[in-house]
Amino acid sequence: MNKQIATGQTRMNGMSRRFFIANLALLLAISCGCTLPISIARLRMPDLSKYTTPLDSETIQDICMNFEIKDNRLCIQDRPVYAPDFFPIILSTFERGVSTRDDVKAKLGRYEYGCEPPTYEPSSELTYYRCAYDLNGDRVFFVGIWYLDNDVVWRMTGTIGDD
Repeated sequence: MNKQIATGQTRMNGMSRRFFIANLALLLAISCGCTLPISIARLRMPDLSKYTTPLDSETIQDICMNFEIKDNRLCIQDRPVYAPDFFPIILSTFERGVSTRDDVKAKLGRYEYGCEPPTYEPSSELTYYRCAYDLNGDRVFFVGIWYLDNDVVWRMTGTIGDD
């Protein structure tokens, strides 16, 4: 009788283990399937030379100095550097809810080309405005920063292509 119980438990443990492994494999397949298109989209950067020109040496040096970038290939200038190449650095420098327009002006002030008038949203009781910063001056690829009415950074974007 104990052999039957032991055999039943072994079968049950084996079935549970197979069920667990099958579910784990299914979960991994689903998660890879969901993230794979996102990863591929991130790798697919358009040929920027079709839309804009590389940044000039003075602009590259200015951005590298203002953002204190030292050991980065962008600042070595051994290949063409485009404005979107700096977007991850720029967007990670400013902190939503903490950084202010003065912080942004200190680093990007000379690249600001326009701010929209303030917008009030009654549903959220927010007043905000957006300023655009274009490193190349051609208004093709720019960083957009939204500020609350107290000049604190609220949102930021710096997208290219199909981001």
